[in-house]
Amino acid sequence: MEQPDALPKPPRVGVNLIAVEVGDLEAAPSFYGTIFSFILRGRADGHAFFDMGDEFRALAETRAALARPVIYRKGTSTWW
Repeated sequence: MEQPDALPKPPRVGVNLIAVEVGDLEAAPSFYGTIFSFILRGRADGHAFFDMGDEFRALAETRAALARPVIYRKGTSTWW
């Protein structure tokens, strides 16, 4: 229920930013490029930024992601 004096809420248009932790920032764009179409916006220390239509993606290389089990092997389409 809306408050009578409440300001109107802006319309929801979608998710603007999604950040994904990756273990290998050099390999990650190739992997995600097999699934999505995107334009590389730029890179910064341990990060890569992409435009995907009207949405924005950030990949961040982290030690935590590197420690997770590998689910994709470069050069194959095998998931496990």
